[in-house]
Amino acid sequence: MRGPNRRQFLLASGGVAGAAILGVGCGGSGQRAEKRPLAWSVRPLNGDIHWSQEMVACDGAFVVVGTTPDASSLYALDAGTGAVRWRVQAPLVLEALAAADGVVVAGGGGRAGALWVCVDVKTGAERWRSTSVGFGVPTVGDGNAYIYADEADGTQRIHALGLADGRERWSAAGSFGYHTASSNGAVYAITDDKRATAVAADTGAKLWAADRGASPRSRIITSADGRTLYSMASDGGSVLAYDTASGRTRWTAPTRALGVASMAAVGPSLTVMTTRGVLILDAATGTRRAEVETADRPGDQTLFSAHGLVYAYTGDAGSVGAESHGRLEAIDPVACASRWNVNTRTCAASSLCATADTVCAATKDSVLDAYTPDTGRLRWTADLPDDASVMSNAPRVYTDGKICTAGDRVYAFSA
Repeated sequence: MRGPNRRQFLLASGGVAGAAILGVGCGGSGQRAEKRPLAWSVRPLNGDIHWSQEMVACDGAFVVVGTTPDASSLYALDAGTGAVRWRVQAPLVLEALAAADGVVVAGGGGRAGALWVCVDVKTGAERWRSTSVGFGVPTVGDGNAYIYADEADGTQRIHALGLADGRERWSAAGSFGYHTASSNGAVYAITDDKRATAVAADTGAKLWAADRGASPRSRIITSADGRTLYSMASDGGSVLAYDTASGRTRWTAPTRALGVASMAAVGPSLTVMTTRGVLILDAATGTRRAEVETADRPGDQTLFSAHGLVYAYTGDAGSVGAESHGRLEAIDPVACASRWNVNTRTCAASSLCATADTVCAATKDSVLDAYTPDTGRLRWTADLPDDASVMSNAPRVYTDGKICTAGDRVYAFSA
């Protein structure tokens, strides 16, 4: 099944966080910054061995799965204190989570048998359980849980289950790719036959299917107004823009892209990681505005957008050791220029997160660094658990400004 490729994983780590002292951060420029202390940490309750891969945030809670080899529990941890608000046990390992509208939907299992459970985030009250839908990837919104599932007969379907009662509102057959998006009452996907397609969020009726060759592995994103859908072409060498109402191709732009997921939309610009750096396109027309050459060699990694900027990892970001290096670079898509870059030593695109006034990067030597968006100045650092691996332990920002990662404990730092 392709489900694991579609999920946002946050895997295990362990160890002890650092003390509140002043020290030299990982920015590579000798900057001195405050050393952030651990805010709180939580172990799983009796019966659960460790925290699993998935985490979501909703209504001031940090929802995470604690597991044994053949069972699990869904927990809500208070984002401010780490206190366990509630715990709901399941007879199998829950592997997929989605949260919105005050609920969390979690699922586990496979084609032979899957379980889905919907829980109120504030109270822990279980709204419903369902075994009628195969295992897949859930999204939550508009009063429904949309589940892209592999069925027992080997087919694939999108199911819309009502959040109030778990009843199926509709289902639609289709072989869907790795990524989906939704806006303006529709759900969009790239099918395995390389067509962008849209189905109505309320009925599942097919609205349109475009014939241009998009890649099923491509990340797909929508413009801020929801009127345009972007994806990579199946050859990876161009970007396709579709009208979300009709499926008509608005424009096609050549990119020399690295990979099929390395896109980000920022304001009026669409940015793409290329073999030279970051290409900046006019999002409305596909017109090439500029290509900003990065300070180090580009990598096949997803661009991260925040603060009106695009953040890119470059250099030897996939290696570990004294000789390895990586750089975090901030690109301004309006000025079409690099604003700053810092030596982060050993990093990965999955290790970025952002607060209102910082961008944070976790390095492979178990340090979390926070930089100012305007200048790249190192503001503070925090020691992550000793065996943390940022290839699988992306830090995440939650509702009250806590930055969390998990392993044998859930660790939280104040942003």
